[in-house]
Amino acid sequence: MPKNYDLYGFVESRLESVKAAVESALAVTLEMRDSSYLGVYFRCDLRNGGELILQTNRDEASDEWAEDAFQKYPTLLYATTGAENDLVKDAVASVGGYLLRRQML
Repeated sequence: MPKNYDLYGFVESRLESVKAAVESALAVTLEMRDSSYLGVYFRCDLRNGGELILQTNRDEASDEWAEDAFQKYPTLLYATTGAENDLVKDAVASVGGYLLRRQML
């Protein structure tokens, strides 16, 4: 089954606020992770084998952008999905997320 690799952007800069909205819209639980590369971010596995990763776009420590082309979106959601991609898109849009990029493989 083909997978979609979607990138969503949020104008809301508070990661915790976007986390709560995404969890409510998609009925998922995003777990906090911490890495030396990404810093604090949130992740969850989806039932179909996909995943969600919620993170800030700009790393304060290195002053680098994860997605330089989308600097006006301080919060990013990476979604790997299958057949439910439009359901995810609609749910994320309902809480202020904008589809910035979609790759289908």
